[in-house]
Amino acid sequence: MPLAVPALYAQSNATVLQIQDGNRIQSLDFAAAETSPWFARKDWVADPARYSIELQTRSSLLTQSGSGWQRTAIPSNLYGSDETSLFSEPATGLRFSYALVFQIPQPLTKNLALRLGRINDRNRVYLNGHLIGADGEFGSEFAQSYDKIRLYEIPPGILALDKPNALVVIAESYTPDEVGIVGDRLEIGPLVSMVETWDFELYREFGFLIAYLTVGMYFLFLFLRRRADRENLFFALFITAMVAYQALVTQVRFLFDFEFYKLKRIEYLILYTLIPFFFLFVRNYFDLPRRRWRQVMDFLALAASAVTAFFWFYVLLTSDANMWWYTQKNIVQPLWLVYMISIIVILFYSGFRGDHDAWFMLLGFCFVLVGVALDILSNRGLINIPRMMSFLFSAFIFSLALVLANRFVRLHSEVEDLNANLEHKVIERTEQLNESLTRVRSLKEQQDGDYFLTSLLIKPLSGNFSCSTVVHSEILIHQKKAFKFRKWDSEIGGDICMIYDLELSQRRYTVFLNGDAMGKSIQGAGGALVLGTVFKSLVTRTHVTRARETKHPEQWIRECILELQNVFTAFDGSMLISVVLGLIDEASGTLYYVNSEHPRTVLFRENKARFLDESDILYKIGVPGLEKFLRIKTLQLQPDDVVVCGSDGRDDLQIDVTSKGERVINEDETLFLSVVEQSRADLHEIQQNLARSGQFTDDLSLIRIGYREDASLIDQVVSPHYTDLIKRARELESSDPAAAIKAYEEAFQLDENDADMIYAYASFLRKQKEFGRSLELFQKYTELKPVDPNGLVNTAIMLRKTHDFKRAVDYGERVRLREPGRVDNLLHLADSYRVLKQTQRSRQICAEVQAVDPHNETVVRILERLQQD
Repeated sequence: MPLAVPALYAQSNATVLQIQDGNRIQSLDFAAAETSPWFARKDWVADPARYSIELQTRSSLLTQSGSGWQRTAIPSNLYGSDETSLFSEPATGLRFSYALVFQIPQPLTKNLALRLGRINDRNRVYLNGHLIGADGEFGSEFAQSYDKIRLYEIPPGILALDKPNALVVIAESYTPDEVGIVGDRLEIGPLVSMVETWDFELYREFGFLIAYLTVGMYFLFLFLRRRADRENLFFALFITAMVAYQALVTQVRFLFDFEFYKLKRIEYLILYTLIPFFFLFVRNYFDLPRRRWRQVMDFLALAASAVTAFFWFYVLLTSDANMWWYTQKNIVQPLWLVYMISIIVILFYSGFRGDHDAWFMLLGFCFVLVGVALDILSNRGLINIPRMMSFLFSAFIFSLALVLANRFVRLHSEVEDLNANLEHKVIERTEQLNESLTRVRSLKEQQDGDYFLTSLLIKPLSGNFSCSTVVHSEILIHQKKAFKFRKWDSEIGGDICMIYDLELSQRRYTVFLNGDAMGKSIQGAGGALVLGTVFKSLVTRTHVTRARETKHPEQWIRECILELQNVFTAFDGSMLISVVLGLIDEASGTLYYVNSEHPRTVLFRENKARFLDESDILYKIGVPGLEKFLRIKTLQLQPDDVVVCGSDGRDDLQIDVTSKGERVINEDETLFLSVVEQSRADLHEIQQNLARSGQFTDDLSLIRIGYREDASLIDQVVSPHYTDLIKRARELESSDPAAAIKAYEEAFQLDENDADMIYAYASFLRKQKEFGRSLELFQKYTELKPVDPNGLVNTAIMLRKTHDFKRAVDYGERVRLREPGRVDNLLHLADSYRVLKQTQRSRQICAEVQAVDPHNETVVRILERLQQD
């Protein structure tokens, strides 16, 4: 309904507003304070009902000097920095009053109503001494109704006709920077017309919101039908949030008994999500390249989202509505610029790349920007207009309708093109597929040929070539990659097992190697081929050269590791190997072994499986510097002992699959111990039990070494005479050395294989400086019990005492390979090298001793002698 503007009084200093027609809606807004009949003052008037009665006859009270009243524009903010503002210092709970004297002509045919716009925050309205309206509770710490539009019915009989009427409003603010009647419009007119206008505004608002919500539900349905299009979800969330926010800021909420404070909290929570949801929609709608600017934009948007999320939780967990408005106005709204600039960049970029949807969306987004800007200015009290977002958002919805229409037309055109040329396209695509399939088959056959050739090259290298009757050995290899080439079935991988017989220093050994080359299929097979070739070459060379007659097992293992290391370091890290390499002395049952980052070796003894002590595991072969950490371990095997070693395929079992389809790999290395015990160290049983525990995900190779498994147990009977001889010898060591030697010698003649007696006899002869015979006995001891490094150290010292320095160095180096930090052995080695004129080597070993014992006196003497030499 059109509004009638009241005629202004002729004199600028008049105080009574003349209403032209009381039967039509009349505006009470005045933009200029100089000509406004509205007056405002700080604090409340005393007894506002009585004061309004006095104003009916004495309107001059408003213009009297010292009354505190001053003319004011309305609606307007009474807080400001200029001189005309009623309040200049921000504060909460400011009290203020309004007064208006007006005259309304006869006749009045309808009941009237008064619209006072938005008053911050609580108020009482008096007309001619009667209270006609009230909102909010004075003095409350919570916000009451600062964005409610006041519409009050004027009861019949209150208005005076053809003479002045006085309106007095007392109010109390809540927000510190917004005081007074700050928004909407002020009107007076027939009650029915005012209510109809009120209802029409609400119905129109809700009509828009229902239409927008329908669009949102449509996009949500699209997302549920096709979850890959996440832009539909974000747009549905944006529209739903916008509809909820707009519904909360309408006046309908005041018709129900909802707590104003809680509704305000929900309103802010929804408002904080609007712009981020819209940004996510645009960001997911357009496909952006992986460029630096996109990463920067995403990072800024993420940072803005983090700040917004913080204040979202702040609103959720606090109760200060003033702070909600402050953070919204000064922090959250400025952060929206980050999103809006990002959206504009995305739309312009996509539009210039030829995406016409971007231009349609940009056009609609401009309307959204205008709506957001106008609502922000209105909320801040800078302009006084109704909320425009609901109207301008329809233009954005229309632009999206054009985008969807374009998509539909493009899709329809593509479908028509496919239908028209379907048969031709099927034939063409079939030919392309047949051609591709033929090419793939050809390449697959070539690949399988390469696999087959490589497997043929590895086959003669990998295997059990031992004929020992003392050491029983077996191997099992199951490569993960199986293939068929023509009529042959084969498999290929990076695992390899090799077992040979070897003779060193006239003693028979069984040597074994279990290796796992880095990489899958052909890459791993290449590493296994190189490993097998080098190792077989070393074994063959040992068989045909005379060096084996003086070579000891520690030295042979060291040479083997170093030769493999020299070969694989040449690949510059592109090919690495993990291995377990070992030798078993058939006569004594001594195991010499080294582990180069391979799964731990297992000892099966008396039906119990345990890991060997492999605390000093080396790096993989091919890693530079491996030789600096080389240490050879030893173990004394007993009859019926079984040693089992294998690649990491024994542990890498898929034991389950998660709900997301991800594989669960076994991480318990003790599982293999349980399997060995359950299988009683039988390789085929081990493989079957592992398969029951999980699915193999890698190559599997196993070696089983059994020592004297068929040997019968012989109880050695020690005669009382032999025991008495040893006892008497030990008692005579200090009192009668000659008699002690005689007793030891007689005992030695009775049993030449008692290692403990021989070690005691040799040690006694060393004290008696019988170095020749002591050397013979220590050598005998090392043959019987090579696992004990003390025998090697004493043999080396006796060789040095007998001036056989070259052999003394050999024995010392054997100990050094086992126990690199043993000081007494290093001192012996350093002095032996000094005598052999190998000065550099002697100084190097002296430095190793000083690293452990910086003040060792023996090292100082050796260095002094080296200086003299």
